[in-house]
Amino acid sequence: MHETFKPVNLQPHLEGGSYKLLCLSEIIVTTEHNKQMPALSHIYFELQPGEVSKMHFFDRDELWNLYRGAGVYLYLWEGPGHELERVELSVAAMVYAFAVPGNVWIGAEPIGPEAVLTGCTVAPAFDYDDFKLLQTDGELAYCFKVENPELAYLV
Repeated sequence: MHETFKPVNLQPHLEGGSYKLLCLSEIIVTTEHNKQMPALSHIYFELQPGEVSKMHFFDRDELWNLYRGAGVYLYLWEGPGHELERVELSVAAMVYAFAVPGNVWIGAEPIGPEAVLTGCTVAPAFDYDDFKLLQTDGELAYCFKVENPELAYLV
C-alpha cells in the first residue's frame, strides 16, 4: 500500500491539487506594469493520484521543487505551433528543481500511483489576478487538444 501524506491546512487550488502558502515576501517590488507586489511567494503544492495541475499561465517565472513522492511531470507549452516539452522532476531522473520561464503554459501530473509534494516559488509573488487557466471551450484549448490529444485531460 502506498503512503498518503497530507501537510496540515492544505486548500484546494484553482488549477487542481492542493496548496499551502509558506512564504510571502515582505519586500515590495514594482513590476514592469507598475504594479506593487511582494517580491516572491512560495507554496507547498500537492497532487494526489489521479489529480493534475491544469494548464495555466503566468507572465513571470515559477520555480518547482520536488519534496516527496516518486515525482511529477511538468508539461510546458508556448502556444499553437510549438512543441510541448515534458520535464521530469524525480528521484529517478535526479532532477529536483526546474525553473519554468514566464509566458509559458504549464500543467503537471504525479509520476506513479502515490501523492507528490512539490514547492512552487513565484517571483514576483503569485497573484490570482495574473493567473490564467486554459479555458476548456476556448480556441487556445482546442489548439492544445489537437496538437496534444493524449494530454487533453490537462485542459
